[in-house]
Amino acid sequence: MRPAATSRLRNLGGLAVLDLHGKKGPMKIAYKYFATSLMSLALANGWSGFQPSCQGAEQTSVNLAEGIRVREAEDPGLLPVEQVRRFSSSIFTEASRAGLIVMSTSKVTTRTNQFFAELKQNLALEATEPQLLDFLRNVGASNSPLRIQSLSVRPNPDGSRLQASIAIAGYYRVPARGKSGEPDAEQTEYLVLSQRRHLRQAALDCYNLTKSTLPSGWQLDAFKFEDGKRLSALGRAPADQVRLLEDVRAKLEKAQTQDGKDLFSSGDAAMRMATPALTNFSWSMEFELKPAELR
Repeated sequence: MRPAATSRLRNLGGLAVLDLHGKKGPMKIAYKYFATSLMSLALANGWSGFQPSCQGAEQTSVNLAEGIRVREAEDPGLLPVEQVRRFSSSIFTEASRAGLIVMSTSKVTTRTNQFFAELKQNLALEATEPQLLDFLRNVGASNSPLRIQSLSVRPNPDGSRLQASIAIAGYYRVPARGKSGEPDAEQTEYLVLSQRRHLRQAALDCYNLTKSTLPSGWQLDAFKFEDGKRLSALGRAPADQVRLLEDVRAKLEKAQTQDGKDLFSSGDAAMRMATPALTNFSWSMEFELKPAELR
């Protein structure tokens, strides 16, 4: 039986170097170390939850601890950093299970701080719509280490299949080097868990809501879910239905997720009448997703 791997994180010249010790001897994975940490990155991207109140840092710590407890209970997919070697294989396992045709992949990129490591890989693929939706559902399962960070979809030239580009992220725990109750550790853990919760079904919800909101006869030519923050879509529709564009935008802006929560905070729509026949018009819409802490 293969012995469990052990790990150690050390900082060398601006690199966090993870030593993995297993049956085949030591291996080293060098991670770029961000002094600002995932917490600072999340703050820069608009995180505003759990700020100190008049009750002081003690109350903030209690709130953080409760938020972490709730999120950990629903997210067993947050794995120890020893599992990073399985990140890519997990992606291909889910892609194969859904029947996707993977056309190309990028190298795995990694960023880390003293608490967590985030891995990311891009895929270009072809699939039928049911196959793609099956993949998104499986990746969004609570026990999956993977999350869809970005998704771009358009029909192939003959319209028989979909072409998609997907950015997939995985988050892994780095062994604690200090007290687990340190404020930075708690805040970073809360942010990572909140981001995973935010991304769990976001791409799938955005795609399904867009398709189900479009009136009969409207065509979706391109769909883009960007970094868990915004949705953009464009397509064509019959010219005599141009008056419906604002109604479609308003309906989609008010759409709710599977668990009954608002998905978007705002949205815009634009149109351009097609020429020369003027039988169709081109439409485009863009929506901002609610931040992670508000969903």
